[in-house]
Formats: sequence, C-alpha cells, structure tokens
Amino acid sequence: MESTKSKIHHWFEGMDTLSGKIVDIVIVILVFVVSAIFVIKTYPISEELLDVLNKIEHIIITMFIIEYFLRIWSAPNRFREAIKIYSIVDLIAILPIFIDVNSY
Repeated sequence: MESTKSKIHHWFEGMDTLSGKIVDIVIVILVFVVSAIFVIKTYPISEELLDVLNKIEHIIITMFIIEYFLRIWSAPNRFREAIKIYSIVDLIAILPIFIDVNSY
C-alpha cells in the first residue's frame, strides 16, 4: 500500500495521472485568479469589493503556501526538490508574504 507521502508526491509530480493533471490545472487557474485580482485592485473599487478580493486572495495564497510545503515534504529527496527551479520560483513568490505579515 502506498504511503500518504508518496500519494501526495504522485499528485504533484504525476502528470500522467488524472489527479496530477487536476492539481496542475487548479494551480494554473488560481494563478490567473490572483493575477486578475491584482489587476482589479488597481482600479477604483468599493471597500466592500476590496474586502472580498482581499479575502479571496488570502485564501489562494494560503493554498499556494500549503502546496509548496506539501510538495517539499512529500518529495523523496527534499533537498533536490527544494533546489528545482520551479520550487525556487514558488519560494520567491511566497516569501514576501512572510516578510510583510501585517498585510495578510
């Protein structure tokens, strides 16, 4: 029987499976949603809409953080996973959140 770690790793790395494709598609959609929220927030919008967009953005960013740590945790070789270019890009994308905690 497969361990939880190996199942999670397979979801992130297994593009040949339906679950791996779904995870990648969801991540891409979330990136587009966060990008759209960024653009929308550059326009004058009501405080109510801004609050809703901020909440959605925080939820998605939390999902990105969870995805990043699950990807590293579930990897057979965590160091090798952490130095992959996509992992470094993900880390650079989420680091500002930890630096500016007051904004989230």
